[in-house]
Amino acid sequence: MVVKLITALLLSSSFLIGKPHDTQNRGIIGTSDAVGSMLSSQEEEIVFKLGQAGSGKTKDGYRFSFTDWDGSGVWLTFWTEKRGSPGRARIGLRAILRGKELLEQGTKVNSRGQKVGERVVLKFHSKEVNREQNMIAWTNGPDFQYLQSSSLKTIVAFERQMMKQGWDLPATKLGLP
Repeated sequence: MVVKLITALLLSSSFLIGKPHDTQNRGIIGTSDAVGSMLSSQEEEIVFKLGQAGSGKTKDGYRFSFTDWDGSGVWLTFWTEKRGSPGRARIGLRAILRGKELLEQGTKVNSRGQKVGERVVLKFHSKEVNREQNMIAWTNGPDFQYLQSSSLKTIVAFERQMMKQGWDLPATKLGLP
């Protein structure tokens, strides 16, 4: 896997996540009550700061990009693979299920409430870091994406903030060049 570091920040170098203010928004952002309940009203705010970012090609030839984020001392990775079609994105999602405990499975809904793909929440032991890891993985049209961290609470919070800010929509739909 070839990695090229990105020097420009993707959207922002840091952002603040507080407790969820709209509990009914859970369905829109694709987080069920089971996983969404992990964020209690007592939860402290989490500040995410961008670590490193990069891009390259997988061994199968798909373009990918990643960003590592420090969420108040807990690191997470946000990964996107450009698979070219929704079918190939689903193949990527199914491949990542192997050897992992499935905690949740459902439909991925974007920040506008539109169904865009499939979504799973997983738990597994990572040989690379020799510890338990959690993952939220989904398809979004032709893209396969995931969040991974040792903390399920952290990736659920990050996913919610992504949705609130519309990060799940293509730049053209956000009015960006």
